[in-house]
Amino acid sequence: MGKYIPGNPTFIVQNLPGASSMITANYVYNVAKPDGLTMGSTLPSPYFDQLLQRKEVKFDWRKFTWLGSFERSNNLIYMRSDTPFKTKMSLKRRNRQSVVPRARVSRLIFLSGF
Repeated sequence: MGKYIPGNPTFIVQNLPGASSMITANYVYNVAKPDGLTMGSTLPSPYFDQLLQRKEVKFDWRKFTWLGSFERSNNLIYMRSDTPFKTKMSLKRRNRQSVVPRARVSRLIFLSGF
């Protein structure tokens, strides 16, 4: 990557595996200095974890800046048509107790295919 940036800076790679990118997202948001010298690469799951209001989320996804992607993805987000949610924003604004009154969200399942 350094050869594509003026001055050819050296990159130090630090892997922070685990928790489906939650550890990386929390680290970049809360520990790394906001000086523009730290980049993180995560899966999409921390975004959904924030929408689901998971207690492990210690970041505000809206305050991250997207720089690019390492790969193309044909991911699709969908849910049953008989739910009260018709847009991503309606899901975000929902009353959590009305959606899952006596259960907890344990996982989000992503399916991909061609």
